[in-house]
Amino acid sequence: LIQSGRVVSDGFTKKEIEQAETARVISFTSGIATSLASEKADTLFSQAEIQMRANSIDTLVFFSPQGNEVLHLWRNELGIVERASKNSGMAGLSFVTELLTSKNIRENPRRFMGLNSLNDEYYFYTSIPVSQSGEFAGVIVIGTTIQNMLPDLKSSALADIVIYGVDGSVIATTLNVADPSNLQAISITYDNYQRIMALTDVVTGNNISIDRRLFSLARGPLQVGNNKLGVFAVALPVDFVTDSADRGRFTYTFQFAVLFFIVIGIGFWVSRQIIDPLYRLVNTSQAISAGDLEQRTGIISKDEIGILAKSFDG
Repeated sequence: LIQSGRVVSDGFTKKEIEQAETARVISFTSGIATSLASEKADTLFSQAEIQMRANSIDTLVFFSPQGNEVLHLWRNELGIVERASKNSGMAGLSFVTELLTSKNIRENPRRFMGLNSLNDEYYFYTSIPVSQSGEFAGVIVIGTTIQNMLPDLKSSALADIVIYGVDGSVIATTLNVADPSNLQAISITYDNYQRIMALTDVVTGNNISIDRRLFSLARGPLQVGNNKLGVFAVALPVDFVTDSADRGRFTYTFQFAVLFFIVIGIGFWVSRQIIDPLYRLVNTSQAISAGDLEQRTGIISKDEIGILAKSFDG
């Protein structure tokens, strides 16, 4: 479960890198920075819509140096690009305001996970500053819906995933929550959400029943870079966890047994290489002492025992 959780966090980090790279490509597209800085929304729309379609972006938002939301695009459930007719209020969020305030074109990307009030979708956002001839020209925000990210994350983590909102409600999951009892089983309270957000290198968990199948659930803060974006959980069927543990114990036991017998075998072989020549030396010595001067050890080797045997056989 812990390893699956790490894979999920890494998945968000990779998505941020991907979104930041796409945003930079868009920011350097001819005419984009100029249209943004001068707040020419219609011109910007014609340029940005092409980029949105070409890069399969879920949402794309532009803010001018003055902090105005110049253009806001998103892809609806049919894949059609829509243009917002009003501001989303995103300019007041820290991952945008920090870049608008600093006006530093070399600032690192910022990230945020939250609800888009214009279409009621939860997104993972990445924001970057835009440069025009070395001057600050605004901010670009790219977002991917959490629901669209989950299939790839589940495939990589080999576990079901739950993403929580700030009130502890489930905003996205790969588990079957069509049954209200299933949704209730995986939800958490606001207080629990806050406690989990305060954790560092610690996870909490419990077992839950989904569609009459028992799952082990581990929860922790979703951290990307230095930011805790929210709370998430990974879930595995209890029988899978138990079977994996049993297979792990069997594998370790088998490997230990094989290594044990290999060591014993090597030890026995080494001991015979030393003891057998010594016995032959002793027997030869005793025979010579008894008057059998024809007795020989028959030992041929270049080590100390071989040198001693040669003096006997000489």
